[in-house]
Amino acid sequence: MNDATDRGTALRHEVACVLLNYTRDKPGGGLIGRRLTHDEASALAADLSCHFASIVSATSRVVRMDDVRAERDAAVARTFNGRNHSAVMREFGISRRLLYSILARKREKSALN
Repeated sequence: MNDATDRGTALRHEVACVLLNYTRDKPGGGLIGRRLTHDEASALAADLSCHFASIVSATSRVVRMDDVRAERDAAVARTFNGRNHSAVMREFGISRRLLYSILARKREKSALN
């Protein structure tokens, strides 16, 4: 893993922890109205951390959105096994079109190497 991957992963983890703690510590789940599951918090964190990453990272340095997307794309490619389209789309909160785009970019990159 490189430094950008570590920062993106750390930020996503921190956001998930904040969401889980918020819904656990607030009466009735606070604004959300119930306690989030780990999967729900992870999905929200993946979505929200992309927005937060352009502002600040876990190390208080600005993170480029390209770094966050590259880390997500690498994780998608590692998780995809050729038969788990729906599971990968659900886990990363991405559309079928984006999944295919990520896989196509991976194939192009592999062909160049």
